Amino acid sequence: MLLEGTGLMTFMLATLAVMATPGVTVSALTGSTLSHGPKLGFAMEAGAFLGRLSMIAILALGLDFVSQFMLVVFDWVKLAGAAYLIWLGIKSIRYPPHLTTTAAVAPQPRQQVLNGFIVLWGNPKALIFFGAFLPQFVNPAENVMPQVLFLGLIWVLTALITDTCYILLAGGARRLFTGKFAQRAGLVSGTILIGAGIWLALQQKA
Repeated sequence: MLLEGTGLMTFMLATLAVMATPGVTVSALTGSTLSHGPKLGFAMEAGAFLGRLSMIAILALGLDFVSQFMLVVFDWVKLAGAAYLIWLGIKSIRYPPHLTTTAAVAPQPRQQVLNGFIVLWGNPKALIFFGAFLPQFVNPAENVMPQVLFLGLIWVLTALITDTCYILLAGGARRLFTGKFAQRAGLVSGTILIGAGIWLALQQKA
């Protein structure tokens, strides 16, 4: 039987609290939106969405194995993800957007989808957290896979809602960068991305 009642409500509230708290992925999304606009921010979110779905699929197939494996490679994945975020931030600062015209250096939506996927997977704590948190709500006496898929779907949809809110807020804030302040959008978004990379690099195993 799938989780229901008080247990399900507890999982949903805990998931909402975690996903609503700004983290590495939210920083990347807001930084990208400030730099290139909501359209490309949502393109990056599409990549993060696909990344979360792939995490769920892998966890459903081998929850214990994946969790242990990610503990082993945590530092390597973490540093790779941090370096990628810092690289995106430096690009944003070096090639600031022109908010009143079409930015020549704006990435293609397809590239943004890939960026979102890489950023999500570049934060190993996302998988480790999910692998450590979700089992507490899984009944080992029942079939594990459908339970993981069901709870994972809640996690993905919650993240989609909270990320959308951050993208819309960043899109609204982007309108403040007009006229002579337009070039500052690149500095702000680049600083957010670099800060997210440093934050990720400093994270420790749970």
